[in-house]
Amino acid sequence: MEKWNLIVNIMKEIIPNNSRYVPLTQQAYCCVPTCIQIIMLRHCIPLQSAEIMASLMKVVVSEDKKDLFWNLPYLKQRPKSGFWTSVSENKTINKMFAKLDIPLHAQINFIDNFPSEQSLFDYLQEAVEQDDDIILCYDFGYLFDTGKHSWHASVLDRVDEENKKVRFIDPESTSPKWQIVDIWKLYQSMKHHGSRYMAWCWDIKRI
Repeated sequence: MEKWNLIVNIMKEIIPNNSRYVPLTQQAYCCVPTCIQIIMLRHCIPLQSAEIMASLMKVVVSEDKKDLFWNLPYLKQRPKSGFWTSVSENKTINKMFAKLDIPLHAQINFIDNFPSEQSLFDYLQEAVEQDDDIILCYDFGYLFDTGKHSWHASVLDRVDEENKKVRFIDPESTSPKWQIVDIWKLYQSMKHHGSRYMAWCWDIKRI
């Protein structure tokens, strides 16, 4: 019992004691596969390589980063919406799940389906209450005011109803693993990127 209390106290001091996930850190361009791995880990599903998942989701990488990967295709020029342009429909990710026998299914909820930041917050709050897994896709630069706009994905962890804040798990190697943001800023970062360029919530269900 004493040992357990020590572990709990350490968790309170080092990491959030109510987090639903164990964070993982991504390889370049692999935020979505790493988010999937984080969800798989939570459900005790055997992990698959992020690069294999990325390949099956038709990801391409930039030429200057190609040496970081074993054999992913690359482009010399960055597409307008980034290097995840192929991941634009449910069928891409769900075909990958089926190919790798991963017992998950994804449903896209486009940001255009949320008329206000409150509607997005209500959706995320309900997901947390139901203990659902949601991958958030947004403009990283807009959300964190970096001056460089780029598409990114993270895993919804908790919501703060009183302060209208959202906490998510960020797989980016140079970011805190638990990020807390205002719902209005998250909503605006998703609206800024737009449904056309993959701003949405991915509702991931175990099947």
